[in-house]
Amino acid sequence: MKKIFLLLLMLPFAFSCSDDGDDNAPKNALIGTKWTTTDDIAEMLYGKTCTTTIEFLDNSNCQTIDIRKGMNYGSGTFITPGTYTIKQDSVFWTEEGSDNTMKGKISGSTITTTMRLVNMSGYRVYIKE
Repeated sequence: MKKIFLLLLMLPFAFSCSDDGDDNAPKNALIGTKWTTTDDIAEMLYGKTCTTTIEFLDNSNCQTIDIRKGMNYGSGTFITPGTYTIKQDSVFWTEEGSDNTMKGKISGSTITTTMRLVNMSGYRVYIKE
C-alpha cells in the first residue's frame, strides 16, 4: 500500500518535467524556407526570365538567389549572403555589403514587400516554395 501511495505522489512530478526546449518561445517558421518572386526590374533591363529568391537559413542568416536565364550578358545564378530579423508579422533583410534593408509583410504563403513594381501596378510579392 505504501508503494502505491508513493507512486501516486511521484506521478505529478513525472508529468511536470519537460524537455530542454522552451514551449513558450516563439517558433521561427521562416527557417529552412524559400520565397521566390519575378524580378521585373532585371527582366526590363535584360529582357529575359529573371527571378529572385530569399532563403532563410537559420534564426538570423539568409541568402538571396538571383537567377538570370537566357541572356547573353549577365546570365547565371548569383547568391548573396545576408541577415534578417522578424518583428511581429514583418521580416527585414539586408544583403551583405548593402545599406539597403528590404521589408516584407508575411501573410500565409506570401511576403509582400514595400518595393513597387516597374509598372507601378503593385508591390513585389514573394511566394513560398
